[in-house]
Amino acid sequence: MTPSHGLGRVPHFDSNNLAYLIKDRPPVRSVGILRAIVRALGVRDSRSWRQWMRFDQGPTPRCTAFGTATLLAADPVRPSQAWLRLLDIGQLYKDIQAQDRAEGRNYSEGATTLAAMKVGQTRGWWTEYRWAYDIDTVLKTLHDSCPVILGTNYYYSQFDRDSEGIARITATTELAGGHYYVLRGYNPRRGLVTSPQTWNDGDYKYPVEDIERLLKEDGECALPMEVKFA
Repeated sequence: MTPSHGLGRVPHFDSNNLAYLIKDRPPVRSVGILRAIVRALGVRDSRSWRQWMRFDQGPTPRCTAFGTATLLAADPVRPSQAWLRLLDIGQLYKDIQAQDRAEGRNYSEGATTLAAMKVGQTRGWWTEYRWAYDIDTVLKTLHDSCPVILGTNYYYSQFDRDSEGIARITATTELAGGHYYVLRGYNPRRGLVTSPQTWNDGDYKYPVEDIERLLKEDGECALPMEVKFA
């Protein structure tokens, strides 16, 4: 069975990440003009960070590059649209794969979350990055501070949304591959998170219990702590 959209995240856990956890330092985001615009979703205590631009990886395995661009195009970070349009996402993907190869991880397709974080730091987009592996930290950061990156398994049933835009892990579904994607919103009353997926077909909403499951399946949350642009 072939996934209906491109994926491409390869799982890799580095024990050094445990020394750099999100919960050990409050997130800070900065850019030329800092925008921290929080929009209500219509339900009290819900949060949604605005997505300024969306991207489409198509059937390619380049989610680590397209997911990174998606994160850079979400509040409170707002590079100019001209900068985003000129960003060579294909080259970014090549650099991420090269980072993996330099550390002894050779993949014909796809790349790791760790390599994407390191390339962003090398390019000067952020000064450091941190990690979370538990759902409570992910939801608190997403609600109170900013969007986050997830690197998780992805199942075939998650490509399909119901009339409310909700995509679930069903009982009979199978694993489609690994994916690297942004979460930009959280509705605690309904127990849903929102993702501007990298296929440019609108938002996907996922049940919190599914995200918790994915984190337990060798998933990770990555967060650039300071995002800067000249």
